[in-house]
Amino acid sequence: MKHALLIGQTPLQLVNLIEAEKTYSLNGVYVLFFDCQTNHRRMQELVTLFDLQQVYFFALSRSFRLLFPLKLHRLLRLLPSPIDYVVYGTYASWAAWLVNSLPQAHPILVDDGQKTLTILQRPQAVGLHKNKFLKRLNKSFVQRSEFFTYYADYALEKAQLAQKNTLQFLHRLRPELPQLDLLAQRKVVFIGTNILQTYPSLEAKMAEVVARHRHEGPLLYIMHRYDDEILVKGWAQRYGFACVKLDYPLELYFPYFASDAIVCSFGSSALDTLALLRPDLPITLYRLPLSGFASQAQAEGFAHIWDYCCRQPMFTCIELNSSP
Repeated sequence: MKHALLIGQTPLQLVNLIEAEKTYSLNGVYVLFFDCQTNHRRMQELVTLFDLQQVYFFALSRSFRLLFPLKLHRLLRLLPSPIDYVVYGTYASWAAWLVNSLPQAHPILVDDGQKTLTILQRPQAVGLHKNKFLKRLNKSFVQRSEFFTYYADYALEKAQLAQKNTLQFLHRLRPELPQLDLLAQRKVVFIGTNILQTYPSLEAKMAEVVARHRHEGPLLYIMHRYDDEILVKGWAQRYGFACVKLDYPLELYFPYFASDAIVCSFGSSALDTLALLRPDLPITLYRLPLSGFASQAQAEGFAHIWDYCCRQPMFTCIELNSSP
């Protein structure tokens, strides 16, 4: 069995790293970075859920950001030799330092939401330039990496070495997840997204758009991790639907969606995975005018999601006027 270093910084990255370890039959050592206690807790829960044995956590404190080469050098001395693969979901400086410290290892990039599409479409926009002066912080390794991705077909079109991530190994394990009873009781699932903070005019009508699906059956709104719980719970009480913030990444719950579920969203990278894993489910996607975004970067990110999803046959795309 080949040895691998697996590097991540978010719960979703960790889910994809675990799937990569299973898919490529690797003996993995996990290095996980966190910048908030919420991410630390959620990743630790995944470590426990999937019984990961070799895991190192690093808090992205001010001292770590200044001294990470020293701290990570000590880690490298603890790794088995040789490391045949380095699998990563983040290419932040500390991750880049690790990847570049293992030049003999085959690099594999896993998905972190919609960022894979950004890398494939506009690699220059994410700072993948060569750094001649700080070689171990050079991010050009991303360009020669294999992609382990939900977007494998698109990556292959872009002449990238790629293997499709279907999450089949993790779903085959059927982990004991909390909150499954809520999904079992609801026919309509509205998947939340991080949009309100950057699309100010949407708040006046967002709850109304969600609530219009109540006539199709019992409705569950799955909150995005950045959703204001007080605000959403107020909507739920006013319009008579349920809401929940899941304990684990949404992708782990997809096999438990009802066979006749109806899925709706304003846009989420998780929809791509849902379409892959559950092609039997219809998905309604609401598109907004790009001019309403306060951030150009956010507008481009949502445009990529909408353009990609609306080319898929299971999506029904509805243009929504953003004015109150």
